[in-house]
Amino acid sequence: MSPVFVLLLVVAGSWPARANTTARPPGVCVRTGSNGEIIEGCCKGYRKNLADECIPKCIGGCPPRQYCSAPNTCSCEKGYIRNGRNQCIPFCSGDCKNGRCTAPDTCTCNAGYVNRGKLCVPACDCQNGYCKDDNKCFCNEGFIFRENKTNECIPHCSKGCINGTCSAPNVCTCTIGYVQDKFDPFKCVPECPLGCQNGTCVAPFKCECNEGFIKNHNFECVSGCKKCNNGKCVGPDMCICDEGYEMKNSSNSSECFPVCDENCINGECTEPNNCTCHSGYIKDESNPYQCISSLREKCISGEYLSEGTCTCNEGYTKDELDPNVCVPECSEECINGNCTAPNVCTCDDGYKKDLNHSNRCVPVCIESCINGHCIEPDVCSCYPGYTIKNNVDSFKCSPVCNDLCINSDCTAPNTCTCHEGYKKLKLNDTECVPVCNVTCVNGDCTSPNVCTCHRGYSATEKSNICLPNCSRSCINGFCKAPDICSCYDGYTKNDTDFRRCEPICNKTCVNGFCAAPNSCRCYKGYKQSSRPNVCVPHCSNDCVNGVCSQPNTCTCFEGYFVDPKLNNTCVPKCPDGCINGNCTNNRTCECHEGWVGRDCSLQLDYFDEPDINSIRAEAGYWLSEKTPLVWVGVVILLSVSMILIPGLSRFASNCQKRKEDKGSSEVVYVRNPEMEDLNTDALTLGRYRDDSYY
Repeated sequence: MSPVFVLLLVVAGSWPARANTTARPPGVCVRTGSNGEIIEGCCKGYRKNLADECIPKCIGGCPPRQYCSAPNTCSCEKGYIRNGRNQCIPFCSGDCKNGRCTAPDTCTCNAGYVNRGKLCVPACDCQNGYCKDDNKCFCNEGFIFRENKTNECIPHCSKGCINGTCSAPNVCTCTIGYVQDKFDPFKCVPECPLGCQNGTCVAPFKCECNEGFIKNHNFECVSGCKKCNNGKCVGPDMCICDEGYEMKNSSNSSECFPVCDENCINGECTEPNNCTCHSGYIKDESNPYQCISSLREKCISGEYLSEGTCTCNEGYTKDELDPNVCVPECSEECINGNCTAPNVCTCDDGYKKDLNHSNRCVPVCIESCINGHCIEPDVCSCYPGYTIKNNVDSFKCSPVCNDLCINSDCTAPNTCTCHEGYKKLKLNDTECVPVCNVTCVNGDCTSPNVCTCHRGYSATEKSNICLPNCSRSCINGFCKAPDICSCYDGYTKNDTDFRRCEPICNKTCVNGFCAAPNSCRCYKGYKQSSRPNVCVPHCSNDCVNGVCSQPNTCTCFEGYFVDPKLNNTCVPKCPDGCINGNCTNNRTCECHEGWVGRDCSLQLDYFDEPDINSIRAEAGYWLSEKTPLVWVGVVILLSVSMILIPGLSRFASNCQKRKEDKGSSEVVYVRNPEMEDLNTDALTLGRYRDDSYY
């Protein structure tokens, strides 16, 4: 077969594949199929992703903060740089003075320093504030210095806190006995727990009654009347008369007067249907509403003389106002009674005889006067320091305390006795506070053995302990105060997430991360070494003739290279190479069949006609890098072949004849001069052929 023709076939078979290799995405290679079609696929070292793109492949993956940028090549993520130990560490644009770079452009300050933006400044004793380089305290926003203090900042409320204290910036907490005003958050108003009907709450537990109302013994505002005799007060100056009484139209007062069915003649209606006669008149026995004047009737207990005078019987004397009337005479004046017979006193209604003095009558009260004495019938007069607080219970005098007894009862004048479960803060104090047998933690004792938690705290199973609330759970720490996490020992605060505490390792974790205090956990593909903070690469299969330098990656010893079929095995490398053979352990070549020589570059020629496909394949690899020169040669060879073809044909016929004469048993070694320039890897087709060469 003509060499020119062979060359043309090789060029024709290789040109389409090479023509389509331009302008392809990285990692995409093409090859020619058995039917001449073009097949695209990922080059060696690349793989398909979910988007059907060819991306680089890194055996064993990349360590944290790194990504696969090229086949078996890991690069640092944005914001990280590689250090001398082949680790990707965070990069901070500043030098992180007084701290360390823990994340891209994020400094974690050393002990004794605090973070202010990207700087670590000295820390000082500055409550609710921060310090600058000169250790001067500056208050946080919403805080001001406490009076005469330069290192203690307290919350500031722009409008002050009326009846309360500023507990947080622009947040008022009311003092006990006061509640927040519905319309003004900076004002606390007094609280009357039972309400203040018909009045105004002017102080804690203190009502001031509206006009027309008065306080009763329970300090309630009830309707009041200036005067409501013989009636019932139902509203401010509104009196309803008892049965048998009515108000006179001509009277502007609310007083009730008795009513008689008939007018009293010579007398006055003093009780319902009861007339009292005027002086000099007596009741007419036939008409109870009529009073008649009769001297005869007057001369009782005496003798009526014809002269119109009355002579009194013994023990009687004439009335000073009416000489015609004889009245009994008593040697001693009748007190609260009348002398009805000589030396006989008859007590007025509602009175009774004093057992020790026959002329004295004492008032009678249907019930005993408590803390007082009876001064008039059914009228009690209280002892000093006592008063009657309830008209319904007019026989009971209750002690008076000038100040309101809070959570206590007034049991004696100006003496408050605490309710059960309460105690006094001071000996003579009128206010009693609740008692909790166990101290309330983060709360106030608001009633006996009842703790009410402060804002930001909530109750627990132990009724006296209130725990702080954090809106999110603290990681590796505990909730120390409302929305403030405190780290466990061996952990430190995360700079960007207040609820997260990260473990501290005194020694830097190599090829791993700090998973617990002073405890390193290896990255995937690494294992613990004898040093607790150092992780070394791990290869699932032991490296033969090499060392494990990266996860599942062997680095061969000098004089060895990786076996393409077994990536954990390193095979010897012959000095001159083995073009068509295998390098043995003694670094000599063991040639494939049909090849000989030190580097297996000599081919056994049996004078058989070469297979056109083999020639095309072998030459195709050699021409893969020399395509432009081939086309120049093609033009020259086409011109020369027109002249040399006849002579070459005769030469070929003679060679064929000589071959037939020698027979197939004769072997001739021929060095192919073209093979001397071929790439070693390209000629070892049977073993190292890869899609990336198509």
